[in-house]
Amino acid sequence: MLVEFTDMLDLPVITDRGVQLGIISNVIFDVERNVVYELLVSETNPDIVEEGHDVAVPWRWIQTVDNVVVLRYFPGRIKLKPPEDRDAPRRKLRKLKPQFGEGGITRRPWS
Repeated sequence: MLVEFTDMLDLPVITDRGVQLGIISNVIFDVERNVVYELLVSETNPDIVEEGHDVAVPWRWIQTVDNVVVLRYFPGRIKLKPPEDRDAPRRKLRKLKPQFGEGGITRRPWS
């Protein structure tokens, strides 16, 4: 069954536990590969998403699209990061150990 992009707007989104998450406000797709990437859900349920912020749901989490969009997976309650953590880098950089040379490659011969 084919669904047009415009038909998906304003559809309610239901989680795998039967709770309404929100409504679809936009569809984000990859033009180069011609695939839907994710759905942008707005007017979210504040019981599930802290402060009712918009969330992007990956397409792989979608089970069905008809009169409603049913998710096959949703991680549960989504909390916002504290303000001091929002600007912090996502991953910590590793420090190279001094016994290894540049790029982590050892200069020692095999023993």
